[in-house]
Amino acid sequence: MNPGFKGYFLLIFVFAIFLLSCTPRPSIYAPEKTFEIYYVQFGSRIFIEEIRGEPFRFEGAKEIERVSGGWLVKPEGKCVKVLWGGKSRRLCVRSVPPVYPHLKILRMDSYALDLKVLSLFPKLGLFIWEKGGKPDFLNPRPISPGIHSLRGLSLGKTYLISAAVILGPDIYGPFSPPLEVEVNDEEPPLPPSGGGYFLKGDTLVLVWDPSPSRDVVGYIVEREGEFFKVKKNVFRDRDGFKKRIVLYNIKALDGAGHESMPLRLKVVFPEEEKDEKERK
Repeated sequence: MNPGFKGYFLLIFVFAIFLLSCTPRPSIYAPEKTFEIYYVQFGSRIFIEEIRGEPFRFEGAKEIERVSGGWLVKPEGKCVKVLWGGKSRRLCVRSVPPVYPHLKILRMDSYALDLKVLSLFPKLGLFIWEKGGKPDFLNPRPISPGIHSLRGLSLGKTYLISAAVILGPDIYGPFSPPLEVEVNDEEPPLPPSGGGYFLKGDTLVLVWDPSPSRDVVGYIVEREGEFFKVKKNVFRDRDGFKKRIVLYNIKALDGAGHESMPLRLKVVFPEEEKDEKERK
């Protein structure tokens, strides 16, 4: 073979290897598409996504459960045959280790639910669904072992929380026993602390140290029977010069509507300063 031709052939071979290496690979969290159906294995069961307008039939299935977005099928043996639209596909479960993450609730308030996840495997899928519903098998939340704050859960609702080990692009281990959690917040926030004031022109400005509670959404300032809501730990009062001594009660307010114990702040104006302000 001509030496120049050999070099040209080698160059084409190297370039082909490079193109193959650059081909995007499917995400570990996304189910694989095969023969026009999506399927993902969860433990000993196979989730098969529905195709609109296509009725499915299953041969060799021991259990068939209709779930959100498709079907969860347990084969009688290792495999099940799926038939739809004149097509068929034989799906078989693969052997997976009988391991699952361990979940524990650490804290819950109107801000978030803190969940501790224990697992020897680094890649996990988390499933959260309302009681009475079904988990979304197509959209697990990718997580890792550790502590996670789950936000966006509605107060008063009951949720089920479970997780599974991700073993491959389309295969998960079995679900962990689901935790049943009613989201509530019975604890009032901790009160603000410190507190001081200063005059800025004709305005009295109160400041204080924020409440250490993480679910605080604002503060309620009470001045002799009048109530004011503020979002931050600052209150500006233009009517604080009517008396020489003014008493304020400041409470933290959380997302569930609970109020903390009050921080009491006493403001005393010197007579000459009060008279000057009143003359203005």
